[in-house]
Amino acid sequence: MSNQIYDVIIIGAGPAGFTAGIYAARREMKALIIGKESGGQLIWAADIENYPGFSQIQNTDLIKKMEDHVKGLGVEIKNAEVSRIEKKEDGSFVLYTNKDQYEAKTVIIAIGLTPRRLAIPGEVEFSGKGVSYCANCDGPIFRNKTIAVVGGGNAAMDAAEIMSKIAKKVCLVHRHEEFKAFAASLEEATARGNVEFILNSEVKEIIGSTKVEKLKV
Repeated sequence: MSNQIYDVIIIGAGPAGFTAGIYAARREMKALIIGKESGGQLIWAADIENYPGFSQIQNTDLIKKMEDHVKGLGVEIKNAEVSRIEKKEDGSFVLYTNKDQYEAKTVIIAIGLTPRRLAIPGEVEFSGKGVSYCANCDGPIFRNKTIAVVGGGNAAMDAAEIMSKIAKKVCLVHRHEEFKAFAASLEEATARGNVEFILNSEVKEIIGSTKVEKLKV
């Protein structure tokens, strides 16, 4: 166990966690950021577009700039996963990781989200190279292309509707006949002339060389 007590420990090493670290340092707080790997969801996108201050930047470059920023302010970063938090009688906290344990007066949880994955061959390899988990974020990259949206809930229907305005064609692949999405969302996507529904189907593999080229359904 570390013999020092931090004013604050931030769980999560993505943009939110780094931002919390910056402002903790500005308040003269001794801060530690703990995250499985630096960058959060940034690691899943090769090129970052329209991040404030950068029209386009490589994900590794942006993560490095964030790390350098917080480290320059005296904030420590530990790459580990927090498995348990205990509150002590004096109100402080003990955080247990797979490597060590740390004590803090305050804990900030900034773990963000983990996208739901298909867990099929090619998904990890082509993440950021044609595989995306955010239509709003990455939609413009696929302008005038034929793209696939996988799913049958509100998120999938929303993505199909957004991409119908940007892509040449949208193929919505859903494993069932019926949808979980709201009727209004389904009607909106159905009304789009360039959205094709591929029902009772599952994506089995994402195929390509240096980027996504086709799907095996």
